[in-house]
Amino acid sequence: DIGITNIIGSIENSTITSISVASSTEPILWEHGEPKELNIGLGDKTVSVNSAGFLDEDLNTLSSNHNNLPFGSRALIYEKLTGKTAEHLIGDGPSLDALMLIKILSPADIVVIAPDGKKVGKNFVTGEEFSEIPGAFYSGFGTDDEYITIPNPLDGEYRVETQGTDAGGSYTLASAFITNEASAESDFTGEILPGMITPIEVTIDNANPENLSVEPEDQTPPVITIYSPLAKDYVRGVPINVNATTTDADSGVFSFETAWDGDMIEASTTIDSFYQKLGAHNFFATSTDFVGNVATSSVDFRITATVKSLIQDFVRCYQLGWISTKFDRTAFINKLNKFINSDKWTPKEKKNNEKLYKLALNVLLKLLDAQRGKHINEQAYQIL
Repeated sequence: DIGITNIIGSIENSTITSISVASSTEPILWEHGEPKELNIGLGDKTVSVNSAGFLDEDLNTLSSNHNNLPFGSRALIYEKLTGKTAEHLIGDGPSLDALMLIKILSPADIVVIAPDGKKVGKNFVTGEEFSEIPGAFYSGFGTDDEYITIPNPLDGEYRVETQGTDAGGSYTLASAFITNEASAESDFTGEILPGMITPIEVTIDNANPENLSVEPEDQTPPVITIYSPLAKDYVRGVPINVNATTTDADSGVFSFETAWDGDMIEASTTIDSFYQKLGAHNFFATSTDFVGNVATSSVDFRITATVKSLIQDFVRCYQLGWISTKFDRTAFINKLNKFINSDKWTPKEKKNNEKLYKLALNVLLKLLDAQRGKHINEQAYQIL
């Protein structure tokens, strides 16, 4: 045997109870008659009393419109379900003109601190709950996702603190502000470690709901320091040390990446410039903190060659087996040695030897071209 309680709303002259129809000259449009008059009577502004009261077992009629029936009947429902009279009903008190909603998507717990210092949410120290804001509701921290609702929020900045749970990771703080006239939403996504606490500011403006904002308290990007390479010329063959660090005094460094000419490398390593092309190069670093602030830094430098470095490159190519033993490397080196100190020539010496220097270089280039693919492989040819 199942008992039925029917709760309906009745407001005089508020609801369409029937529609009078008459024959129509356009039967295709009005097959059952054309509407002529709306008859208004008792109902909840949506459903008439005659329709809603069809089930008359334990019929209860309230002076309420359709949308407010669940709220207006909460005392009656409590009594029907428990057999007791409710001593206090949620929602009694000031009218609800605005609602603030804050939701955290795991892995983190939250506590919200209002502009007047009152709190609602998890007490990170004791593991209990704060419930200091009148009318606020906290879903608790027993589930992956948590939410807090605050009726009629104060103007100003609400401080939301998130604390990492489980293994940490990426989380989203979703905020909404709803008034009778408007609504707005704003989200923030960050990274968090287990036990790490991150403060986030949610700004409420009751006069202008669209000004809702959610921003981390930390607005300062990390600091990047590049110790090496320096903005200078490096002679090919010289090892180039790479050394860069990053720090963040607020939320901490989440990620740090470094690149040489666009290719990712370690932030602390050594580059063998023998294998690098001559000319311009770039070292780039980017650092991101736990709330998404990003910093970048870069250094431009060059790798150059001298006659001395060319001799060293030739010897190394030979040692690597890129130049055949049949190649007359001694004669080749002897030709280069004649110009080993050309970078120290006086202006007069440069002028006197310029033609000879260019002639010698052309001879060497022709020699390399002639031996390319024979006694000199492509790797050695490209380097030399």
